[in-house]
Order: sequence, then structure tokens, then C-alpha cells
Amino acid sequence: MLIYGLKRGKRGEKREKREIEGAIEEARTSVIDVLKLKYANISQSITTMLQNIQDHNELRILRREAVLAKNLSEFQTRLNAYQRI
Repeated sequence: MLIYGLKRGKRGEKREKREIEGAIEEARTSVIDVLKLKYANISQSITTMLQNIQDHNELRILRREAVLAKNLSEFQTRLNAYQRI
């Protein structure tokens, strides 16, 4: 019975990890989508920087920054600031 519980617990942890990873990927995609909608083309460096971010809350903040930025250069400046933190 204990072994079954441990296996079940590990499966639950794996499921939770997949859900977190999925939420992070969804947040990242939403930032990229906003940027593409506003500016059509975004640089590979911006995409790469966003791909390296693993914090869901940071990506949510960056989505807001993408919406509020007046131009792509302004967003790049904000993104660079987050990378330094």
C-alpha cells in the first residue's frame, strides 16, 4: 500500500510539474502573440530572451509591458531591465 501511495504521489508531482510548465509556455506565447500583433515582426533576440524566462509571473508582467509599450524598442528596454534583475 505504501509503495502504491509513493507511485501515485510521484505521478501527481509530475502532473503538477507539467501543468506549471504548460502555464509558463502559455504565458510566453501570449507575450510573443501580443508583440507580433502590434509590430508584425519581432527579433530573434527578443524571442530567445523570452524563451529563457521560466518565471510565470515575470512573463505575465512582460505581457502587460508588451501591451503598454509604445514601440518595440520600448518593450526591448523593459525586457532588458528584467533580464538584469
